[in-house]
Amino acid sequence: MKIENYFKPKDLNEFFKMTQGHDHWKVVAGGTFVSRQKYVKVHTLIDIQELGFDYINDNGDLHIGSMVTFTEFIETNNDYANGTLLSSFAKCGPITVRNIATIGGNIMGGYYWNDTTPVLLFLEAKLVFLKESSEILEINVEDFINDRAKYKNMLLKEIILPEKYRNERVFFNRFARTESDIPTSIFLGGIVNGKNKIVIGASTVKPFAIISEDEITVEEIKAKAKEIHIMNDLRGSNEYKLKLINAQYKEYKETKDEN
Repeated sequence: MKIENYFKPKDLNEFFKMTQGHDHWKVVAGGTFVSRQKYVKVHTLIDIQELGFDYINDNGDLHIGSMVTFTEFIETNNDYANGTLLSSFAKCGPITVRNIATIGGNIMGGYYWNDTTPVLLFLEAKLVFLKESSEILEINVEDFINDRAKYKNMLLKEIILPEKYRNERVFFNRFARTESDIPTSIFLGGIVNGKNKIVIGASTVKPFAIISEDEITVEEIKAKAKEIHIMNDLRGSNEYKLKLINAQYKEYKETKDEN
């Protein structure tokens, strides 16, 4: 990556003029991390801090602008899903990173150890994108997870979390070497609309959900994880991550039985 241009548009019209007809640009949100290896051909960075996406609207559905930082959301003390979002966002790096890293930037980063997408998948979040023509595109986060490349040249405006999860009790477990390190395995579980639901993330190449009217077994979870593909990397081997999932499942079951 060799950066030749750095732009900071004042409005959407200016943003789309800058990107029209060009492929080798990348949005800068919080700016905590831009991978030179991942975006070798990128020569233009576009800073979107002035576009007004730093808002939180909590009337019914919860709307979070893509430029809201993790710290900004944490400071609202919003107890959506009985504090599940707060618990998740409070672990997204050390406070020095959370102060400037944006929720939208974390989503669009596209790394398999991403902190936010497993939680958003469990909570059935929707992502709102703006296309080149300023057309609004609203999609399920699951569609984004399954085909990230399709949305790489779209502008993420906001995240919408449905009101139905506002008071849901969700089991959330995030394992990492330290509290603020990148996660090795993320496990969420609960009962939604009378069905068992479990989401696994960070240990596999992408987060996945299992929903069933019957009890979900740890064997089913591990089989699905292997199908999706478990990442063998510096955070641990495939076998180690399967053992982590097993331990997280055991804790989930104990918590579930107590309640």
